[in-house]
Parts: sequence; C-alpha cells; structure tokens
Amino acid sequence: MNERGLAIAGRRVIVGVGLLAAAAMCVGAAALPSSYEVWVQHDPFAGARADFGADTQGLSVEQTAPWIDGGVLVDGGATVLDLIGHRTVLLVASDAFQSQYDLLFAVWAELAAGQAQVIAVLATCASSGKCLCRCAGLGQQVWAIGGEDAQWLAEAYRVSFPGSPATYLIDESGRIVYRLRRFHVRNLDEFDRVVRSFLTTGEVPADAVRERVFAEGEQIIWPEMPVQTVVGAPVELGDDGAVLLYYAGPLDGDRTATLAFELLDPLREEFPDVEFAWVEPCCGAEGCAALWRGLDLLGWTGEQTQADYVVQKLRQEAPQVSSLLAFAEEAGRAWTVTLDIQYRLQRSLTIYASGGVMIIGGDGTVSLPYAPLNIMSFDDGEPMIHPGTADLLREALEEARAASPG
Repeated sequence: MNERGLAIAGRRVIVGVGLLAAAAMCVGAAALPSSYEVWVQHDPFAGARADFGADTQGLSVEQTAPWIDGGVLVDGGATVLDLIGHRTVLLVASDAFQSQYDLLFAVWAELAAGQAQVIAVLATCASSGKCLCRCAGLGQQVWAIGGEDAQWLAEAYRVSFPGSPATYLIDESGRIVYRLRRFHVRNLDEFDRVVRSFLTTGEVPADAVRERVFAEGEQIIWPEMPVQTVVGAPVELGDDGAVLLYYAGPLDGDRTATLAFELLDPLREEFPDVEFAWVEPCCGAEGCAALWRGLDLLGWTGEQTQADYVVQKLRQEAPQVSSLLAFAEEAGRAWTVTLDIQYRLQRSLTIYASGGVMIIGGDGTVSLPYAPLNIMSFDDGEPMIHPGTADLLREALEEARAASPG
C-alpha cells in the first residue's frame, strides 16, 4: 500500500478508536479495544473500495458525458457552453490543478480554435470569475467554469481525490471517447498525441491506452498490447482461465513484495487451475524515450539529449529487471512473471498503486476489483497484512474459478 493508503487506514483506525471510546464513556466500559483489534474487525479492502472505486476515479470511456441542462453560462453570460455538436477537451479538477501543465492546455486550445472547444472545470474556484484568473495560464481560448456549476460537474463526472484531475475527450454526440486520470509526465507524450489527433481529426489513435475502472461483476477488457516476460516474450494474461494479478513494486528491499508472496503463494498452490501473475511496471527503451518527450513538452530536459536520457534510465532499471529475472527462475517459477512495459496494463486497468491484487474469472468477470493489500504496523513496528485478507481472496478465487469456461 502506498503512503497515502497507510495514512488513510491509520485515520480510519483513529476514528474507529475515537468512536469506541465515546461509546465506552457512555456505558461505563472498563476497557477499550486496541487499535489492532479495531483494524482486524474491518474488511481489509473496504478503504480501497471507498477511495478508489468508480465513484472517485471518474466516468469511463463510452459513457455519456453529463452536462447542465441549458448549457453553462460563461464570459459574463455572453456565451453558453454545450457539448452536443462540438468536439470537447474537458478538464475536471475537484482539487488544486498543477500549473506546470497549463502550457499544454494553452497549446491545445490554440489548436482547437474554430473546430473544437477546451473547457476547464475547477471545483475549488468559488466563482467563474476567480476561475478565469486561475486559468489565465491556460490561454485565452480555454473556457473556465467555477462555482456551483463546477462543483456539480465534478460530482457528475465522479471526479474527486485521488482521481483528480481527470481529462475527457468528448465527441460531437456527447460520448466520452478517451479519459486520462490525473497527470504523470510519463503519459504526457502519448496524451499530447491523442489530444492533437482528436482535435484535428475527431479520432483517437487506435493504439492509445483507454483507461477503464472495472467494478465487481463487470466484464474486463484486456488491452490489446500484451505484457511480456523478463526476457521479452509476449504474454496474454487470462487466456487459460481465471487469473490473480499481483501488481508489484520493485523486489529489492520491498517488504510489501515479501509479505505479498508469503500470502499469495500458498493460495497459488491451493488453486493450481488459476493463473497467478506477478507483474512489475517497467519503462523499457521506448517508454524511456516517451518519458523524455514528456519532460521536453514541459521544458524540463535541459541540455540532456533523448539518447543520453534513455541510456541513463535503462541503467537505473537494470537492477530491477535482474531481480525480477532471478525471482522468475527461483521462488516465482510457478508464477507468470511479467513486465508491464510503458505502464500500459496499469493505465488500462486504472491500477492506482503498486502492491495490490485483482482477480478475474476465465470468462472475464471481475470477482475482485484491484485493491492494494492492507498493511499496517503496530506496537512491535513489524508490518503485517490484514489477517482477513486470505479468506476474502480465497472467496474471490472460488468465484473466478467457477466463472471459468469448462
């Protein structure tokens, strides 16, 4: 679990203890449960469902884009913004939007002039007037929406922290055709290419990663590009039935990975007909080049050339790849051990943090949406996985196996 996930879990423990303390004062209880006892009483994946479900990650592609009936008044009421009949780039931010990305929106708005519209919805702005001040860096051709309209739209698009900001490409019929959750410099090169294509042709490139959030019971859509083995052979996950996907961080010095393997490997032995996939993100040569191009879009490359940058990044990744290769040949030899080159699987499935699991039936039905493992430390300081995790995973694996053909 990432640091914020641990902080969230910690806050829940504190809140739970506080409520129990209040109850104890009312009834005169002699003793209060420990924070550990409070923690183990809760569903280990409840926090992930609440903070990272479809209600916080934003609407997915193919859905109808919400809008306010009658349109949104901007420019002192002189202009009514609507979606139907226009190609639209829509930024929706429920919290502060990082200004280093303003330049991109200014460029896109210039490119869109006369053939599309770029709209910024900033829910933290008290009014459209204040929103216009914040959007000055986005360029004069970016329409800005603040106040109650922005707050309503942020809720309608289900955009909230940590899924904010979300950027949507919406076609003339009002259908979402592409979505990018948050911003990361490693995605900017492709995102810029996608937006430019959409603005000029109305099309999203066929090879673009299309993010989706998959809830329990939904049919997964595997990305067309496969992950690959450590030695570069392509792998198609889920081809042979149900699959448990563990999305790992680097193995070296990662206590989470050790705890995860200790939890999951016995389950792999218990469910031999389920594919257990250990997936690690990796840039690879092309991903490193794309990362440099993203940095270059922001003017952050300085004097370093793309070729030098790629060599440097690949050297940095070499120990990770070596560790994963050793793992694949030894402890993880019964697993499908793969690299997610350019983070494409991560983005396709909206995997928002490493150290988590997702379980999918052989028919593509999600029995456990992606969720980081719930790991906490208590008095002795040793991290541990929530003791209820194995039973919940076992239940989801049974469902996935039952949904597999044959």
